[in-house]
Amino acid sequence: TVLNNCEDNSNCYYGGICEAGTCQCPPGFSGPQCEEAETPIGLQIERIKFHSYPDLNPPEADGPDIYLLIGSQIYNPNTLSYQRYITPEVKMNVSSPSLDFVLEEPFVIQSTNHSYSSQLIFFSLFDQDVAPDEDDRIVTHVYRTPDAISGGSLSTTVSIDGHTFTVYYNWIF
Repeated sequence: TVLNNCEDNSNCYYGGICEAGTCQCPPGFSGPQCEEAETPIGLQIERIKFHSYPDLNPPEADGPDIYLLIGSQIYNPNTLSYQRYITPEVKMNVSSPSLDFVLEEPFVIQSTNHSYSSQLIFFSLFDQDVAPDEDDRIVTHVYRTPDAISGGSLSTTVSIDGHTFTVYYNWIF
């Protein structure tokens, strides 16, 4: 005997859809009626939009050439794990306080046996210098824990010390 666990969408929780008597659950939920929340195994960042960031001092006449570096550090008593992603696109002669970086490949942060509180994600904007004897100038550098940028929605806006940015992400289940 096949038991149908739904007659319509009202029998499926958390946005599940009733198809042929079976609840089809959205990512992150399972069970006969999508009533069980799953634990994500990771977070993937797909886009970061800076709404504001500190001015360069001294300013550049034609505007800075900006690129983004995202990194993740995982601390535990035995090891330090590190990964980073640099956007291949450099935004040339930036004059707007708003910068939007859509990542060609998502930046993935895997969950581990320990909590996200032992991980740090950092977002750094750099001004690319063209002179070979000069280092690229850091425009801004912000550290956050993954739980500080994640939540129920798929984007989070963070404001800290003159920086305001939105992180767009998806959970990995």
